[in-house]
Amino acid sequence: MTSDKGTDMPRTVLNALFLTTTLSLAACATAETPQAELEAWGEIAGFVTDVQGDALIDVTVTVQDLTVLTDDQGYFLVDGVTPSQSIRISYDKPGYARTYGGADLISWETVAASAVMAPIDGTAFFDAVAGGKIQVGEVKVDFPADSIVDKATGQSYSGQVSVEVTHVNPRTDELMAAPGDLRARIKVGDGAAKDLFEESQLVSYGMVDVSLFDVGGDPLQLAQGAGAQVEMPIDQEGLATAYQLVPGDEEKVWSYDPDSVVWVDEGTGTVFEDEVTGLLMFSFVASHFSWWNSDKPATPTCAEGKVVDVLKFPVRGAEVVCGGASSTAITYTDENGMYECPVLAGDTVIFTGTTVIASRDWAEHSASIFIDCPSGDHFCEVDASGMDGACYPVPDIEIPVCREAGIVMADNLEILTGDDTLIDLDGLRAWFWEPPGDPAECDDPWEDVPMEDCSTVTPSDYPLSHPDIGADGVPEDTKSVGPWFEVENNREAFQLERVMQDGRPVYVWDTQSFDDADGIMSEDDLGVTPMDLRGGDPLAASAPGDSVDGMGAIDQPDLLTLPDDLAVRMSSDLEIVRGGSVALTADAGHHPDGLKAFVMTDKDSPALMCRFNDDGGFSLPASATSALLETDSAGLAIFRTEVGWVAGPDGLPIRIQAFSGTATQVTVK
Repeated sequence: MTSDKGTDMPRTVLNALFLTTTLSLAACATAETPQAELEAWGEIAGFVTDVQGDALIDVTVTVQDLTVLTDDQGYFLVDGVTPSQSIRISYDKPGYARTYGGADLISWETVAASAVMAPIDGTAFFDAVAGGKIQVGEVKVDFPADSIVDKATGQSYSGQVSVEVTHVNPRTDELMAAPGDLRARIKVGDGAAKDLFEESQLVSYGMVDVSLFDVGGDPLQLAQGAGAQVEMPIDQEGLATAYQLVPGDEEKVWSYDPDSVVWVDEGTGTVFEDEVTGLLMFSFVASHFSWWNSDKPATPTCAEGKVVDVLKFPVRGAEVVCGGASSTAITYTDENGMYECPVLAGDTVIFTGTTVIASRDWAEHSASIFIDCPSGDHFCEVDASGMDGACYPVPDIEIPVCREAGIVMADNLEILTGDDTLIDLDGLRAWFWEPPGDPAECDDPWEDVPMEDCSTVTPSDYPLSHPDIGADGVPEDTKSVGPWFEVENNREAFQLERVMQDGRPVYVWDTQSFDDADGIMSEDDLGVTPMDLRGGDPLAASAPGDSVDGMGAIDQPDLLTLPDDLAVRMSSDLEIVRGGSVALTADAGHHPDGLKAFVMTDKDSPALMCRFNDDGGFSLPASATSALLETDSAGLAIFRTEVGWVAGPDGLPIRIQAFSGTATQVTVK
């Protein structure tokens, strides 16, 4: 740095601010999610494990017509998914029972959809022509003669049939390997019309998956009109008296429909006690083979809540498991992070929210909640003080994850030059990136700065907070929102063209790129048309989107309001005596976040971050200035800030930061 106050000072100060703003945070404010103008697509991601929680590699995950394999961590990501409700997801791996899930995808977000798979209990064989009775564990299946067809063609099959059987006890962790959750459609009349079914919640006693294959491993199925007698063990330990079964009881039987992602009423079966083992068993006739379930239907009530991240910003597309002692449901959050879940009255439920960020599952659950209904009713709508016609309220689930995925910075800045001239160097910057995940990367360094005091920092350390950030403070994994990003105040619009910086898309209105070869800065040296931003300006933003990067259009009419202009009374011959205090005055604005001051020599030397009450007078304390190293000069910037977050087209928070202030170069002695 030279001692000429008209040369390097502005660039040094602005570079310092450029770095500090990437971590300068404040209270959040949400905005409505914009409508995407492109043909939207999103992602479904998660992990597949066994019942013990160990990763399963090479699981085939199929969503719509897209197929991927899990990696050595059990992780998968399916991109290019068309947004829809109740999207079917299937999970296949040899030696394990196929399972299914469903997900709701709004537009460009990544939805969490992990799964657990159970190993098959065993394989048995019979001749298709003769039929036969097979047994695997305690499960028995009796196949009639000439009842097997090729699943793909429907043609009769006459060879050997291999039968893979997997039983799930819902009173154990095996329940996690069951497909979907325990939501169901119960038949309330004759026929198959949709209006003859109503939603129900199941209390399960036992599940079984039976899969049939020919000698070549291709899938087989029961012929239409045929039926196979199935016997399986059931378990009701710990269930309420209202749900207990005894031998001779008839109870409903259900099959899982992976297309509608629910269990479907298939008739009834009978409870009996096995004379040899003494086990409670359930017998029914299966008309086809997939997952079958012995359950008692119950009319659910509902619970609702919100999922937020470490910024208290709503998490869109989070998977929420509502795990009760009697029943379980899975749902997904909407664009406001809200969810509604069917639960059973009289049940104790744990609500767990999960999102996938940076190829990792991030999860958190709320406290256990007893769904209490007046007078022991099985259906009610209650709140903390009793029945009032609303869903049971669940405390916010705060997932400890940093999901910040971009920043828009507006600089309402005046530079005091060597001849005491004030020149506007207003500017705009924006870039977007993959969220980092680690909650520490959303930390606010200004929160550690005491009011009316300073903290010593080293600017070159700032970029280290992001795992993939460049030396210039811009993350390596930036994303495009289209060929331009536009910000508009109430006077004019500024369209920031996309610039590829070391292969990374950034958006900059660069009024800071002046030509200082003559050592004198003027507006003629700026290189681009100066920008006119003023305190109190309301800002709106828009962008066309970029389908390649999975970013939809941005339309934010209420992006942010610039903080009031800040006039600091100081001259270009201001001196900082190392170890001495420096008193300054400014127009009092009583800004709620106060004033912030930044003093910097170079990026590798100690700098000062200071906060003061916005009451018109403040002082750099002697204890702070003594930390400045031997140097002739430093950059000093004093400003008011406004910071908030708005939802990007993928529902992830984009930080919006604006400051109004004055910067100059000062002599250090």
